[in-house]
Order: sequence, then C-alpha cells, then structure tokens
Amino acid sequence: MRPLPAIAVALLIATAPLAQAGAAGYVAQTTWGVKGLVALDKAWLFGRPLWNEKVEGRDVRVAILDTGIDATHPDLQGTVAAFRDFAGDRQGRFHTDPYDDVGHGTHIAGIIAGRGHFQGNPLKQYWITGEVGLAPAAKLIVARVASQHLLPDDATLADAFRWAADPDGDGDPRDGAHVVVFSLGREVPGDPAELPSRVVGAATEATIHEITKRGAIVVAPSGNGARGLVQAPCHLDVVVCVGATDREGYMAHYSSYGRSVDVVAPSVVVSAWPEALGGGYQSLAGTSVAAAVVGGLVALMVEANPKLAEMSAQPDRGWKSTRLTEVLKATATKVPNVENTEGGRAGAGLVHGYGALAAVDAGGGGLLWWVIALLGAVVAGAAWFSVRPTLRRRAARKARKDDDED
Repeated sequence: MRPLPAIAVALLIATAPLAQAGAAGYVAQTTWGVKGLVALDKAWLFGRPLWNEKVEGRDVRVAILDTGIDATHPDLQGTVAAFRDFAGDRQGRFHTDPYDDVGHGTHIAGIIAGRGHFQGNPLKQYWITGEVGLAPAAKLIVARVASQHLLPDDATLADAFRWAADPDGDGDPRDGAHVVVFSLGREVPGDPAELPSRVVGAATEATIHEITKRGAIVVAPSGNGARGLVQAPCHLDVVVCVGATDREGYMAHYSSYGRSVDVVAPSVVVSAWPEALGGGYQSLAGTSVAAAVVGGLVALMVEANPKLAEMSAQPDRGWKSTRLTEVLKATATKVPNVENTEGGRAGAGLVHGYGALAAVDAGGGGLLWWVIALLGAVVAGAAWFSVRPTLRRRAARKARKDDDED
C-alpha cells in the first residue's frame, strides 16, 4: 500500500460530483426509482408466476472491493458474510471488524443489498421505510482496499480479488463471491498493452482472468473521465464494463466510453451512509454507482438460474461471464441521446432488468407457494363446509317462520 493525498483517492474512486445538480436528470433518485428505470419493478412484483418466489439474491454472494462497509447501518445489518481490511490506517493497523472511513463502499453496498430498515422507523420490522437494494437477500464479501489516505498497489489488489473468490483460502471457491463489484481504477487507452502498473496492473489482471474462469462475474465502472478512455479493469473482455445514465435515462455527461463499454445504468442514487460520517443516507453520482446497479441485477440473475451459481476449483466456468454479458447486452434498451452501437458511448444500451431476468430464469421456489396455495384452499374449504349447515338451518327456520305468519 502507498499513501496518497485524499484528493487523489477521491479522483480514483469512480464517483463524480453532481456538476449539473440543477438539471432534472442529476437529482438523486431512490433505489426504487432505479428499479423502475431499469424495469426491475416489473420483475420485482410480476416477473415470475405467483407460485414462484421472487428473486432477491438468495444464496448469492457479492464481493465489494472498495472503502469498506459500515455493517452497523440499519439497512446493512446482517448482510456481511466476510470482511478483510487490505488498506489499514495511517498507523499501519488493520481492522478486523467491518469499517468504512470514506463512505463510498457503504453507499455501494446499500445499492446492492440494502434491506430498508431505517433507524427512524419504530415499526421497521413490519414496515420497510429505508432504501431497499436490488438484491436485498444477497450476502456481502467486503474487501477494504482503499481509505482516505491509501490506495492499493497492484499486488495488494490482486490479493483482494483472490481472497474475494475464496475467503477461507482452501482452494475451493464455493464459499467465494458469485459477483465481484470493483470501483477503483485508472484510465487506460484502448490498447491494453498500455495498462499502467499503478492500482490495476498485470497481477490484478491475471487474477481477474483466474477467478472468472472459476465462475466469478466481475463488474466494473467505465470511469468518470467523460472521454474515450475507460478505466482498468474495464478494458478486459471478461469484465462487465458499465457506463452511466442520469435519472431520466439519458447518457451522463461524466461517463467514460469506448468499445469496452457493455451497457449503461442509472448513476445518481441515494443510498446508505456510515454512522460515523453522519449516518442515514447520502446521494452520490458516478459510474461506480452504475456498476453497483448492474452488480445487483447480476446477483438476481445468478439466483434465477442455478447454473449461473455454480463455482468450480477447475478453470471451466469462464462461460458464465460471457453468457451474462451477452444477455445484458441483448436485452438492453436504447439510450435516447446517443448512438447505441458496439464501441459507442452507451455500449449496447440501458440495462433492462425484466428482460435480463426473463432470459435466464429457470424458475424456482415454487413449492413454497404451492403449499401456501394448497393450505389456503383447505382452510377456505373447511370454513365453507363448517358454515354451510348453519346457513341451511337458518334458511329452514326463516322458511318455517314465514309459513307460520302466512
């Protein structure tokens, strides 16, 4: 690890300032608004038949390589399956408990797996009022790779990717992340041979190739340079590269672009913020936010199809990242203010959650709903047969009374 000025850290975290805050498209939206923009509201409510459970990221692990996480935030309590501090602090101490002194990692975590339990609501266990992430049932594997004063070098970052894919280090990735969301990087030209050695280098690149072959799906932002230079590792063909749109669905002015961009997603979002930094919620904008949206969607896709959840110690699962990217691109919708072509500013277009889920959905969870439906039918039938004799007796008494009056 190496010390850097705080401003350098801010520039390398793919979050952009709200430079056009006066424009309607750059007013932050809730995660529910994001779901509507990418058609996940349909999938959330109506994406499966009633007899199938909704997809919420159950049994899916999402790794976040960022500034850490505040696991005490009400929306994030119980979400962290594993945490490791690769950054440390100025005194060289490494935290064993989840921690975030910047806020960016907590914000990303809320977009992906927030559970909507805001502390101001006394009925939170009955009535959700906080921000619900795209995959609220997912578990998080959090690698703290950056702080206010430190960025990882290439070797440290490679270690973090490797740990995220196999937290217990036994060589079996079945306890590792199905999805890895990474939000740090450096701008790189179109030629991968010019990849700079700082932050993302040859060791990290090799590790990303390694973990994707074993089943992990890596999602990364294109960067906020507003020009045709994507940030590493977005240039790798095994990485799902995500650009940014505003809340109106138009291309964000800060989103970097190029032939490596696969899809774009909403990037101005309200999400969880560390208690130590004020708590509650904070709005951030940038391609890292867009990458978190796609990371949450990919977690839903993994739950929807058991084949996509398969991990292997052998390098025979590389097809997963290719398949997921193909589906995301094939189901994407047009971004109005740019040309949607390969190599264009928006890649294949705006991700379409309902379409992507429908393309991979293998069904599941139906037994629970069938049991509920059957029990409901039994109760309703029993109730009808129990009251039927009473209704008949009442009808008979009324008939006799009417005859007597006549």
